Amino acid sequence: FLRRFLTTHLAGLRGCSPNTIASYRDTFKLLLVYLRDNHAVPPEKLTLDRIDAAAIIGFLNWLEAERQNSVSTRNQRLTAINSFCTWMQTEDPARMACYQDTLAIPAKKQPRPHVNHLTIEQTRLLLAQPDRSTRRGRRDATLLATLYDTAARVQELADLTVRNLRLEHPAMAALTGKGGKTRHVPL
Repeated sequence: FLRRFLTTHLAGLRGCSPNTIASYRDTFKLLLVYLRDNHAVPPEKLTLDRIDAAAIIGFLNWLEAERQNSVSTRNQRLTAINSFCTWMQTEDPARMACYQDTLAIPAKKQPRPHVNHLTIEQTRLLLAQPDRSTRRGRRDATLLATLYDTAARVQELADLTVRNLRLEHPAMAALTGKGGKTRHVPL
């Protein structure tokens, strides 16, 4: 089931990125290690009967306590397991109640990181730094202004091509971000 989930379902049907598939794979590798080391269940003896909500809660607690994983990493691992359980409901309907118990495990709340923002004056100072009398300075000023104006990630800006820009009114940029998702941003 796990092989089909990672290959046929995630890669084939859902079209997940290789990074997402690798992350989900790593979640299950860690789950196998946890069950082997904490429940004395070697991977070759593991059956779906051993993977229930109690085992998953124990695994999530182990991630935080023993591996010192953050709440966001714990929640990401839970998301991978939930995706598998959602898929398994159609593959193994006889165990649907068990999968639903696992899907009912809540994600942990995590404190929102404090995001520092530049003041208007700090933004003006930053945008005024490049020497606009040189070609390199004009380029840098354009890059900074575009980053500021579009809230683009650096990689989104690096991937930007001429065909992704429309300079006629209304001016806009088509930015392709994580997961190949494109968003259109006014300039």
